[in-house]
Amino acid sequence: MHPSMKRFIQAAFLALTHLLFAQQVSIPDTQFLKALIKEGVDVNQDSIIQLSEAQAVHFLNVSYDSISDLSGIQSFTNLDTLICIGNLLSSLDMGSAPHLKKLDCYYNPLTTLEIRQCPALSLLNCYANRITFLDITQNKALTWLQMGKNFLSALDVSQNTQLTFLECTFNSLTTLDVNQNAALRTLLVSSNSLQTLDISQNTQLEVLNCASNQLESLQLGFAPELYNLDCSDNHLSTLDISTNAKMDSLSCQDNPNLARVCLTPSQADQEFKWKKDPDTQWDISCGTPTGLDDEVLLPSKLVPARILNIQGREVSPQEALHGLFIYQYGNGTTKKVLK
Repeated sequence: MHPSMKRFIQAAFLALTHLLFAQQVSIPDTQFLKALIKEGVDVNQDSIIQLSEAQAVHFLNVSYDSISDLSGIQSFTNLDTLICIGNLLSSLDMGSAPHLKKLDCYYNPLTTLEIRQCPALSLLNCYANRITFLDITQNKALTWLQMGKNFLSALDVSQNTQLTFLECTFNSLTTLDVNQNAALRTLLVSSNSLQTLDISQNTQLEVLNCASNQLESLQLGFAPELYNLDCSDNHLSTLDISTNAKMDSLSCQDNPNLARVCLTPSQADQEFKWKKDPDTQWDISCGTPTGLDDEVLLPSKLVPARILNIQGREVSPQEALHGLFIYQYGNGTTKKVLK
């Protein structure tokens, strides 16, 4: 064989070999490779994941497979759902999955999670990990976020205006600003170190659990849809649910300074199934006053942000001409007004 032909054949062989290896996805964790094979990703059954096989996957569930390293997931560029619950992962980078919509990675020892390049992400559940910081400012499509049982001292949800469900229980949060989250229906923030919680912008809120914090006050006048409230184990001195006509479940026990809970006579019919301390009194006199006192005021020059009737339904100024109404102001205060 002519030497030049031999060199050509060798070069062609090396190029072909390189091309073949370039089409293979490197999966260093054998447990991850086994899980991919079990899930049918290895279509040609050669025990190797080809790039074309990885790119064809849209849904992947590799839960409880003792995986400690998901290296290779970067080749799954068309993933829209990844479920990797109950593994041994300490880090996860989803920067190569721009189409990802759902990520379930709870029950791992994750300390870092990179999702800033996932603009379509709408559901994230990373409950029970070891995350100390998470940047979700670029994930503006998020509607469901579960971050409970991590090590968060701060959480910025100001850019996540589509959130309807937020759970960040059992963390170390001292503040939480949900003023930009007007779509919230469920807010679960128990077992943190919150001293204040402003829900004046969360007018669609239905469920609130803020138990086991350090709250001294809680204004509920802007939440007419609220039907489930757990504010137990705080430092509340007053609680007024008289504007929350849909209230069905209430737990306010373990607030040693809470002398009374203001409610309406119709709500008083449900008090038998609600929880409070023995020294806390149900008080319908402050929920539905009979005359002018320090909580019932004549209309002032201040313009209220919202007006509710005594049943908690929002009314227009034209409808609020005669009777007792709830004025809610932009600074978070609530006053009963007799007209």
